[in-house]
Amino acid sequence: HFPDATIVVHKKEYEAAKNPAPFEYQSYSDLSFDPALHRLNFVGKRDILNRAAIPEEVQAPVDKSPTYRFLEGDTEFAKGLWLFEVPGHSAGQIAMLVEVPGRKPMFFPADACHLPRHLEEMIVPNFHTDPVAAYHSLERVKELREEYKAEIFWGHPPGDSLMYRSSPEWYE
Repeated sequence: HFPDATIVVHKKEYEAAKNPAPFEYQSYSDLSFDPALHRLNFVGKRDILNRAAIPEEVQAPVDKSPTYRFLEGDTEFAKGLWLFEVPGHSAGQIAMLVEVPGRKPMFFPADACHLPRHLEEMIVPNFHTDPVAAYHSLERVKELREEYKAEIFWGHPPGDSLMYRSSPEWYE
């Protein structure tokens, strides 16, 4: 839908998408936005759909590969928008912190930490490519929360529809 957009991705995540392990096939199954990745994963013996027994009703790839901006390390992506490495769930898992004037920073750890209980009790959530790195990322999420005095917006909170504001409301 945005053919001229630049895709921002951690370099390690892109590498994992180019050659997913068998248990990651479905994680990288929608590669229709990039014909080069699509060809790598949907042709011949590496065909993800056939190996994962998924029907081949997949959107045909577009004509040109998108432009990528690869990230490595922590970075201030834009003024007040920070991206932090928190690997473990996937090779290139990234958390985002948004600094908004007049409120506590908003911290989105994504799949590094699904629930408040996971952070409180240092529980590595279910599927992770590297559970040891995931545990260290939980420690990092705690450190970043404290350093920035941030409010966490959980990746998979129970009853999230009751927990967060939804449109047309907004956060100030």
